[in-house]
Amino acid sequence: MTSTPVVQHRTPGERGHGLRAMRSAAGLTATDVAAAIGARASTVYNWEHGRCRVPEDQLAALARALGSSPEESVSYT
Repeated sequence: MTSTPVVQHRTPGERGHGLRAMRSAAGLTATDVAAAIGARASTVYNWEHGRCRVPEDQLAALARALGSSPEESVSYT
């Protein structure tokens, strides 16, 4: 059984922190995730590296692409 990593953040601006681990655990590339949510792979990379925040309107689609819930995909703490 594979467990989904829980994403914890150091600051509110790091909403994407931990997404790479979740994406990798799901066996997906950034291009796969981007295609699933209608974004560019560079956008997914930027979220993963904390260069920009995942928009709230993308959270549900991102969670579906990663096979998790929005709460598991993103922590607001």
